[in-house]
Amino acid sequence: MGRLANRKHEDFAKLVAAGMPAPDALANCGFKWNPSYARQLLGRADIAARVVEHGGKAPAPQIGAGGPTRHYVLSELVGLLQQAREVGNIRHANQTLELIGKAIGMFGGQTLTWIIHER
Repeated sequence: MGRLANRKHEDFAKLVAAGMPAPDALANCGFKWNPSYARQLLGRADIAARVVEHGGKAPAPQIGAGGPTRHYVLSELVGLLQQAREVGNIRHANQTLELIGKAIGMFGGQTLTWIIHER
């Protein structure tokens, strides 16, 4: 994936991967100590992926009373991507990457199915 564009987010991911509690890592990166914002950052797919790339465990997502959130789904997809890579299942890894890309709007809001049907 490569470094995150925001240096503070990159440092946050490194500290969490090293085992520091997320609110403390947040404070060490120049943010105000805020457990809620720390959870929000860990729920972002890009940051969760960097935590894993730095050798940490993927944050355990939580399902709230209203059902799964966007952050939950992306976090689960990042975990599935990591598992697919660990067992060498390139097909599933690529499928998961495609779903992540669609979820974060990397394809201009168009789904692959829409592009195929337009031809």
